[in-house]
Amino acid sequence: MTLHHPAAESSPTDAHLPVPVALRMSTHLAVVVAIRMERHDGSEAAGLVIPRSQCQGDRPRRGALLSAAACLRMRAPGGQRRHLPPQRVLVCVDDRWLPLDALPAEALAA
Repeated sequence: MTLHHPAAESSPTDAHLPVPVALRMSTHLAVVVAIRMERHDGSEAAGLVIPRSQCQGDRPRRGALLSAAACLRMRAPGGQRRHLPPQRVLVCVDDRWLPLDALPAEALAA
């Protein structure tokens, strides 16, 4: 099941732009993007699995990242399903942690 993130529609062109993010792992089927999830009670490291069909080379498309992050926000630790409070998902671009839903244009064009 794929959940759609409304920010992915803010600009149809942006959703298809590949993002040069730091990867934790890469296979011929998928890439795992290193992320940090920030909540009011702290932050934790995690990974977003993005299918190769949603990538350009090793760079996942922005819309795929937003969709995967939306799914991650819907899952609670320990496998319990509940809606988590709003949180920020950060991705590492050029050794800087940036909010995924507000990536600057220069990060997308890198």
